[in-house]
Amino acid sequence: MQITDSDPKKPLSTAETLALIKQLKTEYWHIRAFAAGTLGLKRAVRAVGPLSSVLLYESRHLHMSHRVRSAAAKALGRIGDLEGVAALCAALSDENVVVRIAAGQALEQFGTSDILPLRILSAPTLTLSQKLDTLQALAGATHRTSGHFVRYVGGNVQTFCEHLCQKPELAEALKREAAAALVELRNRTDAKVLLRAGMREEVGEKDELLRAASSGSNTTVPGELLRPAETSVGEIHPEKPSLLPRIFKRK
Repeated sequence: MQITDSDPKKPLSTAETLALIKQLKTEYWHIRAFAAGTLGLKRAVRAVGPLSSVLLYESRHLHMSHRVRSAAAKALGRIGDLEGVAALCAALSDENVVVRIAAGQALEQFGTSDILPLRILSAPTLTLSQKLDTLQALAGATHRTSGHFVRYVGGNVQTFCEHLCQKPELAEALKREAAAALVELRNRTDAKVLLRAGMREEVGEKDELLRAASSGSNTTVPGELLRPAETSVGEIHPEKPSLLPRIFKRK
């Protein structure tokens, strides 16, 4: 399928968009870069997800991989859909300087450091979870432009949303979005505490012992494993001693 650039404003058909998305996976780097550039030029919103995947997960071992990732970053900036912001923020830490510059320039097309977070909060096309994910990505996004650093969310997402809720001149609809983001953020924080490192394995061991005890066997469940969940979450479990000193101990 041949696609011409004679009329950049003419949108792609569904078949053309899908054909270009398929070309993002071809083995030839120049075809992948051309497909990404065309999708950006035609502002194909359907391609935001595939372009984000190319930007983040394109194999670094492929020939001219940085050219393809750079083309994907530029395409996301041209399309201007807020769903691509999180991928661009991650690309600011890319190992290749060309990709980092392309990602920074693409982010600037979404708005200034003061406008972009507010655009995300008020975006009708994003779910609350997507808004929070994007704001968290912006909180860690910093890049240099025109000789100075740009930071999109001062401090962190929580302090940013709390500050918005207290601004009297801010629209009530935006304040409600900031308050909802705060609630979602606190719920996620609680979930992360419960699923801290090592917690899954510990819970799995308890379940196995409890099943063995309830099956009628003579296995005795230690009292320590029957503690309330609240006490086990806050405790720090020391790491098990390594077996290497025992294996290589001199006789």
